[in-house]
Amino acid sequence: MINLEVGLLLANVVVYSTLLAGLIQARRRARRGAATLDAAFRQLEVVLQKRFPDLPEGHTLREALFRAKSLEPDVRWEPIERSLRDYEEHRYGDRMVSQVPDPELTKLTNELRGSW
Repeated sequence: MINLEVGLLLANVVVYSTLLAGLIQARRRARRGAATLDAAFRQLEVVLQKRFPDLPEGHTLREALFRAKSLEPDVRWEPIERSLRDYEEHRYGDRMVSQVPDPELTKLTNELRGSW
């Protein structure tokens, strides 16, 4: 009987520690940021949607970022606005832009994610 209880306890420890390790790894991966500009703005869009669930249907990234400006004054907004212009020109035009997201974009995403 005791061997069964010890076995179940060990199984619980293994299952929960595996789950915890997976959560920690996923959190670290999310904090590092995206590898491409497209992925960075997709992540930001998800975070903005969760942070501001009352955004109107069909809102633009500019509208959502305008709201975020009042919450995150410690972020340098010039690089984010430049990245947004590049992203829009790339997405809606034919202009090729740098595919490496600005670190401020990752910082903003992480700051907004942390304020849920």
